[in-house]
Amino acid sequence: MVAVVGLAGSALACGSSAERGGMPGSAGGGGAGASVLAGSAGTASASSGAAAGAGDISAIAGGSAGKPSEAGAGGSGTSGDSAGGTAGAAAVGGASGASGVVSPAKDGKETISGPYEPPPEATLQPGTPVALEDSFTYDSSRVFPGTSRHVVIFIPEQYMTGTPVPFLVVQDGDEQLKAYKTDVVLMNLIHQRKLPVMAALFVNRADNGPQRSLEYDCLDDDYSRFILDEIIPLAKMRHPDLKLTDDPNGRGALGKSSGGPAAFTLAWRHPESFRRITTFNGSFVKLCKDGRGANDYPGLVQANPPLPLRVYLFSGDGDNGGFAAGNQALADALEAKGYSWRFVYGLGSTHDNHYAASLITEALLWTWSGYPLEP
Repeated sequence: MVAVVGLAGSALACGSSAERGGMPGSAGGGGAGASVLAGSAGTASASSGAAAGAGDISAIAGGSAGKPSEAGAGGSGTSGDSAGGTAGAAAVGGASGASGVVSPAKDGKETISGPYEPPPEATLQPGTPVALEDSFTYDSSRVFPGTSRHVVIFIPEQYMTGTPVPFLVVQDGDEQLKAYKTDVVLMNLIHQRKLPVMAALFVNRADNGPQRSLEYDCLDDDYSRFILDEIIPLAKMRHPDLKLTDDPNGRGALGKSSGGPAAFTLAWRHPESFRRITTFNGSFVKLCKDGRGANDYPGLVQANPPLPLRVYLFSGDGDNGGFAAGNQALADALEAKGYSWRFVYGLGSTHDNHYAASLITEALLWTWSGYPLEP
């Protein structure tokens, strides 16, 4: 368990345990069921098919807004441990209690201290069904030609063929599988009926250097198009009976370090496609070498009407240079604009994976709070 040092805004029942603006709305459903899909393996080629929503934005479900301006700069809202997180027009979620995902963690900022231990859900529990994991290499990208990366399509054993299913796009997929055991955590939480039956796309980086930063740290639309136009259609092509929901409320993105801004950008540029965002040690600083970087997000959030997003942030006093301040600035901006947000600040924590990995269960439950457990 992680010790609670202080909570801003509301009390928490203690939890255990790495860039792109657009929008039109879409609707669908979330699903569940029982059976397993057969997968194929090997090297995948680019698939054809339209993305699930794209382009400039005009209106969103639950309100209207113009395209998020990329000209906004600087500024953030109230800071520190006085943050509380009510959502207003930007609320994401649905029913809670027995019919929906329940999170013991509350909105707002919380300061915690160690020990930072893996949650029990990171170990496969007795009786938990093992998910299908279709593992392959994707080396035929049109958006990022010449790159090659590992992809894993996660389909829980409980999935009922052909029913709409919520899903999560995970950046730096190999790291999440190895250091966070995110697939195992999902298996356990689904079996325990704490999360809905949901799929996941674990998409690894092409490298751990310039290409990763180009894809993750810059605010252009390239990486979002890569996910929407290539990876999601590819998952559908490899598994024709896997019906990934079109409902943006049932689509999430998760990332650590530079993967954090990449996840945030998917929702910022495409709230018609993604609305639930989980970030650990997010690099909301200037790392992009070619264009605007994630350090601009606090100003962009402040300068634009609120989007219907739900955003989880983690950083700490030993994080990489400027990362904690960047996360705080984004949290301040999210609070000022009325978003649903949570920022966990870890005392004695660094950029090492095991600190954030100790919060994977809490983060998933908070991010998906309110989402129906049944279709």
